[in-house]
Amino acid sequence: MNLSDTVRKLAKDIAELTKLVMNIRAVSGGGITTGQNIGVGGVGVYHSVVANTMRFRTVNAASAQITVALDAVNNEVDIELGPHVHQAAGSGSQLDHGLALTGLLDDDHTQYLLAAGTRALSANWDAGAAAGRIIQVGYLVAGGAVAAVEYLQSEGRLALKETTAPGGGTANYGILYVKSADSVLYFMDDAGVEYDLLAGGGGGAPADAEYIVGTASGLLSAERVKAAIYDNYDLDDYPAAPDALDDEFDDGAIDVKWSFANEPVAYPFNETDFPGFIWVGMPENAADNYDSYIQLYQTAPSGTQTMEFIAKVSLGGKDWGSSSSWVQYANITLCLINSTNKEWVGVTIQISYSSSIGGSIYASMNSGTAFATYSGGVSKLMELTQFVYLKLVKAEANAYTAANIYNMYYSLNGIIWMQLSNGTGTKTFTSICDRVGFIFRTPATQAGDPVGLALVDFFRRIA
Repeated sequence: MNLSDTVRKLAKDIAELTKLVMNIRAVSGGGITTGQNIGVGGVGVYHSVVANTMRFRTVNAASAQITVALDAVNNEVDIELGPHVHQAAGSGSQLDHGLALTGLLDDDHTQYLLAAGTRALSANWDAGAAAGRIIQVGYLVAGGAVAAVEYLQSEGRLALKETTAPGGGTANYGILYVKSADSVLYFMDDAGVEYDLLAGGGGGAPADAEYIVGTASGLLSAERVKAAIYDNYDLDDYPAAPDALDDEFDDGAIDVKWSFANEPVAYPFNETDFPGFIWVGMPENAADNYDSYIQLYQTAPSGTQTMEFIAKVSLGGKDWGSSSSWVQYANITLCLINSTNKEWVGVTIQISYSSSIGGSIYASMNSGTAFATYSGGVSKLMELTQFVYLKLVKAEANAYTAANIYNMYYSLNGIIWMQLSNGTGTKTFTSICDRVGFIFRTPATQAGDPVGLALVDFFRRIA
């Protein structure tokens, strides 16, 4: 290319450059006036143009389950989805488990009970003790797996809703229910035989029994009340509401509420050799005083109330009918005891060779540390080895240290009572009585020989 060609090309380039500058100036003078989101759906990021500036919306995480972060190195905006907990609408929204989830019938969580009942509890189930808490069941079976502990325990009342009688027996099952027709408790055996537990069938009063007329006659059917007699009352029956002091001595073990004093080593208290009784052998002692007496006792009731105690006892000894008998004065006494001052008051059965029938019964109290007749008391003769009912009554609501009237009674049948005190004699204790129960007196006689045998059938506090 010669010089002229070079000059002509340079002039042309300068003209084109001038044109480009003018075009740019023209464009910049008008500016960008709008923008556009061109996607088919969704939310666009373009917002508007203000003063030749295009504005865009930001990308925001609307849930804690989503994170938005700028990756400046790669010129990217990163959006990441976190774990779904589905606890609320704001944490990834809630799911309807019935729509599209699979595996709903899988047993993946062994800590839960199954509606089919095929998984047993692995520990005790506490349903809570809030008032009105109800567990509703069709059938409730207690125990089944371990026969020795088949029981249903309730710490309060067991309520049975009144219902119609079952249509018939259920094989190997008895049914307990309250019939809506008469609001009475019934039992139906597996043969379909219905027993009225209030009127006497099955668990109530036996149909062939006769009863003393009294407060219990309302439990008998009309024909049984009409046939009731007065001489069939049995004091040996368990009390309907036993007192804490009561004992029938029929469980084969001496209750821990009883304490002993001077229990003989060779003939200790025993509740198994004679089922239904507690007995003790009575060997001779070197002395005849309070400190040598055998005692079976509980803590005496305190306070100033009146009290009544009943016991059924028997006493026997060897050769007691002979005038040379060495069993003289061995006895058993139902009594209240002040152990601090060696005082007592009660009713006594005693072996006595001076009696033609072998024994006597009398109201007793201490004289020093020896036995004496209670003031205003009397003594009666009685045969030994038979059972006799004893009753000791603290008749006045005074402290033991006051001059209280103590009345003593005995009965051979538990119905007719004979009083051994005249109702006026009193006893004033030096301090309170801390024991109630029995003294077994074993006086000094012939060394090395047993004196007698004493049995107690039951002991009860009546009032």
